[in-house]
Amino acid sequence: MACPNGCIGGGGQPPASNARKRERMEAIFKADEACELKIPQQNPALKYVYDELLKGRAHELLHIHYPLHGHH
Repeated sequence: MACPNGCIGGGGQPPASNARKRERMEAIFKADEACELKIPQQNPALKYVYDELLKGRAHELLHIHYPLHGHH
């Protein structure tokens, strides 16, 4: 299921006119431009979590694997 106009117009947002959705979009882009960190790998807190707490086990601990239907 896709959100109309992306997440800006998604089910978690109050109903809005196209003009209001445009305002939301512009605000999100403005906030993004103001952020120093652009990708999660630049975040020192996440680096600490991955390096010190997960210690190379991120894939094992954070990913879910579902068995194929009919296979055990």
